[in-house]
Amino acid sequence: MSEKVPDEIVNELKKAARSRDPKAMGKAIDRHWRDLPEDLLEAREDQKILKETMNLFNQDLADVHTEGVRLKVENVNCNHVDKRKKH
Repeated sequence: MSEKVPDEIVNELKKAARSRDPKAMGKAIDRHWRDLPEDLLEAREDQKILKETMNLFNQDLADVHTEGVRLKVENVNCNHVDKRKKH
């Protein structure tokens, strides 16, 4: 079982995610790169993955652990229908 990343770091990441600004999220990751898992550091390099990670944090569907970002399976609604129109 891996340890969770300290709460103050997770709170800063979630605050940056709420801003919906990839630059703010990138800066938060850069400030704490020693304490963050490799997959989050790799997400920093890809804009699309970074935005998806921010969405997971905003929907409270992910936790940050020392060995990686983990999805909160118990929060996933299997009957969820995306209401956005696809063009």
